[in-house]
Amino acid sequence: MREIKFRGFGKDLKQWRFGSLLVDDDPSHIEHDIRIVGFRGTVRVEPQSVGQFTGCLDRDGKEIYEGDILEICNGSINSCPLMSRITVKWNSFMAGFNIPAFSANSDSTHWYRIIGNTWETEENKK
Repeated sequence: MREIKFRGFGKDLKQWRFGSLLVDDDPSHIEHDIRIVGFRGTVRVEPQSVGQFTGCLDRDGKEIYEGDILEICNGSINSCPLMSRITVKWNSFMAGFNIPAFSANSDSTHWYRIIGNTWETEENKK
């Protein structure tokens, strides 16, 4: 069974929180609340920062979440690596994340590494 978990940027301590997602969408409430439920309790998070764990790890063993920016090496030609970048997103048509199909640890010419995420840009840090 795959592990289903989320991360969100906490409003309290301004750091990433990991766990289950809890969405309060009660129409009687003025402000809807999105929280991450972890083993230490429930924490309010920035709604735009929430991303689901993809089930994949990068070449350094880090968990890849929706919204991460990946640097990808998809082989090489004449010892020149074929590099690209993608932002991890859910693809409804394919019913999956847009991560390349090769394993992160398949060989030295095919890999991906997290180089950032969409939430931790300069405009969101303010």
